[in-house]
Amino acid sequence: MRSEIIALGKRLDQHLHIDVFDLTPAESKLFKLSANETLDWVHCDTFGYMYLKGLGVDKDLEKAREMFEIGETIGVSASVNNLARMRHFGHGEKADPLGSIPLYERAIEMGNKFAPYHLADLLAEQFEGDATMEMRAQALKQLSAQRGFDPDRLIQAGAIKQ
Repeated sequence: MRSEIIALGKRLDQHLHIDVFDLTPAESKLFKLSANETLDWVHCDTFGYMYLKGLGVDKDLEKAREMFEIGETIGVSASVNNLARMRHFGHGEKADPLGSIPLYERAIEMGNKFAPYHLADLLAEQFEGDATMEMRAQALKQLSAQRGFDPDRLIQAGAIKQ
């Protein structure tokens, strides 16, 4: 039965160009337990994050990147943000903070609530002392807060209105 399943997966890939992931029993169980609703490709970001951090599966940066790239292809803003962070911090590749900026900006355009904050941190780190970049970083943190990610408690402190 296993060989027939593998052959079917290969035919799906060959004829329909559908990626079929060969999950281990542990990964399969984790996949089944990870969501109550029907699972679809949008969940690839969740699995990418699990592989990135080694949460319930062996840490695998290549699989994490693959999952995030699928998410990027189908328009999942969290996947684009996670790809930016992988590039920014060098997870599985050489760190390239400035090269991650276009990915962060794309995730921001897609409405991601975390990307503005992450880009703000990057700008503050890379352009310390540059008043223009510091203002941009502050505006990005405010945008992040307005979108619901406010670790600096800007809304609570009254620095911005929701």
